[in-house]
Amino acid sequence: MKGEFKDSRTKFSSDFIGKALSSLSESEKAKLRCKFDVAFFIAKEMLSFKKYPQLLKLEARHGISLGTTYMSEVSCREFTHYIAECMRQHITNRTSTSNFFSLLLDGSTDSGNIENIAFFIVWLDKNGVDEKIVTKSSFYQVCKPSNVNGEGLLSMVESVLKMLGLKELDSEYCTKLVGFGTDGASANIAGLGLKGLIEKQLPWIYWMWCQVDRCKICVRLCSFH
Repeated sequence: MKGEFKDSRTKFSSDFIGKALSSLSESEKAKLRCKFDVAFFIAKEMLSFKKYPQLLKLEARHGISLGTTYMSEVSCREFTHYIAECMRQHITNRTSTSNFFSLLLDGSTDSGNIENIAFFIVWLDKNGVDEKIVTKSSFYQVCKPSNVNGEGLLSMVESVLKMLGLKELDSEYCTKLVGFGTDGASANIAGLGLKGLIEKQLPWIYWMWCQVDRCKICVRLCSFH
């Protein structure tokens, strides 16, 4: 995790805003590291960005010198963006060395009643202990589909695959993609839904419903008898 923080700070220092930081002293860089840590804590604990200035004030009360720059919630949002981008790149690099991976996705509406799809990746980690291949999984990205139908979901999946370095959804570029996990909504599993559209391009794909969703359906069906 420390390596990922270092990468995010490096990424921050390489863009337009961050280039001004290249000449900072070591003490100023230490202050920036502390602010990145606080931003990560806020994101990890799902706190409001508005907590960022208050937490920095608390750090200052404990004797930590933080200076006067990057103290606002806007800075917290920006730091979180860089941390997320570098962590996502870290996962992309790990999956690129794996022979196989699968995608898990599920949707929910936000406070504005807008559909959001969360993507998770499951891959085989060849760096297992005692030469064992270990299965790894991680959250990857939240996307907003243009439409909650087969075509809209397919377009969203294609955008995620491009983030993973795969140019096209076809049998040439997606040989490592072996499985999908979704719920049983018709937009996912119908012939004209996501499943049907992807199987036209990748006939070997193994499709699996969410176990919790399948259990819920079974219980509901049993209640009718």
